[in-house]
Amino acid sequence: MATIRRVFTLRLPDEVFDQIGRLASKERRSMTNYIELILRNHLAEVEKIRMTQPTGAMYDGKTLYYLGELYTLHIAQGLRQIQRSDNIIYMSTFQTDSVGLRSEYLEWLREQAAGTFAKLLDEIYPKVKDYGIPYPKMQVRNMRSIWGSCTVETQSIRLNLQLMKADPDCIRQVIYHELAHFRFADHSRRFYALLT
Repeated sequence: MATIRRVFTLRLPDEVFDQIGRLASKERRSMTNYIELILRNHLAEVEKIRMTQPTGAMYDGKTLYYLGELYTLHIAQGLRQIQRSDNIIYMSTFQTDSVGLRSEYLEWLREQAAGTFAKLLDEIYPKVKDYGIPYPKMQVRNMRSIWGSCTVETQSIRLNLQLMKADPDCIRQVIYHELAHFRFADHSRRFYALLT
């Protein structure tokens, strides 16, 4: 039977790291072995704490996806500013609670999404305009269960903010899908024929 291993990053202040090192050497164990022993002995407590963390919790070291790429969130205290560089998203803020951090991050992500989605729509539209599809108004929304939607009467499409986690090709596919609904409101064979 295969053993399931989970790999995670554990950040410890230097003084805690030093103390664990001293305790490990007293018991003649490697530091990794000693930390593993501590975690095994306290696994239920660690799991209980982990389960209380909301899935949207924001914290330093969190893994985030941005346009299909994996990033690590680095949070520092200071004036609100968020930047991406070398697979790290640097977030400077005075927010200290996860709800405030998430709100600021989503606000920044919405700004990024507006520009990214508009650029992709501008790239796609010339390929579909000859089918009588109007250039739509676009909105970005943080939706729970759908990637996008359209309203033919108002000539508008709505794209899910969470698409910013996906690869640009995936976003393009959602935009094509919503634009195709301006010709066919259903998911008929004609609808899918237009997409291909």
